[in-house]
Amino acid sequence: MTESQIDLVQQSEHAVYIQVGYPIDEVFKGVLTFNINLYKYAQKTGAVIWDSETRELFSPEAWKEKRLAAWLEDGIPSISEQTVIHAYEGDIGIRAISLGMHKFDLPDIVVDNFEWSTNSAMAHLINLTGQSIMEGTKISDDDKILLDIEALSNTKLKRTISHFTSDDAIKRLDIEFAEGKWEEGDPENYLIELKFNDHAGSSLSEKQALALKTLFGYDGEAMMVKHNQKIEEASENAKKKLPLISASFNKGLAPGESIHVKAPFSTDSGSTEWMWVEVTQWKGTKIEGVLRNEPMDIDTLKLGAMVAIDQNDVFDYIHYRADGTVEGNETQVLLNQARQ
Repeated sequence: MTESQIDLVQQSEHAVYIQVGYPIDEVFKGVLTFNINLYKYAQKTGAVIWDSETRELFSPEAWKEKRLAAWLEDGIPSISEQTVIHAYEGDIGIRAISLGMHKFDLPDIVVDNFEWSTNSAMAHLINLTGQSIMEGTKISDDDKILLDIEALSNTKLKRTISHFTSDDAIKRLDIEFAEGKWEEGDPENYLIELKFNDHAGSSLSEKQALALKTLFGYDGEAMMVKHNQKIEEASENAKKKLPLISASFNKGLAPGESIHVKAPFSTDSGSTEWMWVEVTQWKGTKIEGVLRNEPMDIDTLKLGAMVAIDQNDVFDYIHYRADGTVEGNETQVLLNQARQ
């Protein structure tokens, strides 16, 4: 919306409330027809459109682009353009939930207890699940659904998710779900929560990591290189900043913000692998977090494992800010040069 449209909304004294219903077997036709007519009405009257299900405000032009253009072109709606996903700090970890599935008489989807670094992957997982259900993918008797990126009919969402995958992605995943627990602020709709019980791992984070790796692939790896003088100097500069990074973490990170530290892990063959850990707790020099690399030579560790390290062993850090900027990891360029 433009600044002038925002000003007009704040000054407005009138609103038109419209509620529609349609037969369940004509749900897609009903929503599309309503969206078209709503656009025409807003364009004619100069109104803006408030979607109470997704809690978004649109100019008529934005409504046409977001809610209509791709649908009319593809012949089937993209769930990512008809719904939104809210992610926030839950009681334990991050909780993400869709809003807007109710318009299609479908349940909204929840994923609970994950870390911010996997937020994008979880959003794609929610959209893939919602699209699969909307396109008629069958649900088994044991409450599982087969997600298949290549089987999607909506080309726009299929392309978006495919761009997120890496070369080793299986692009198929059987995932279990159960009835979701409603929380304050959730949509007034039936909820299903995606579960990871059937995936191998000793912790929920390991199970989640394996599921996401299966579906989307994995493009990270542990590093085994010799550290030259320049690399060591860059690492020492990073270590000097760790007290400030620790203070920032314990002060409280913004939604979407995360801190990763690189630490050494002893391999089965007696060497050292350097891997990234997403920090979940930092008390004094004791750091706990989730392993974000796939170990190459450590059978007892898996991607997504909960690990504990000492601040004195940290080699470097990355501070991912909520606005998309990144601080740290200045050793990476030097490490890449050392590997060549």
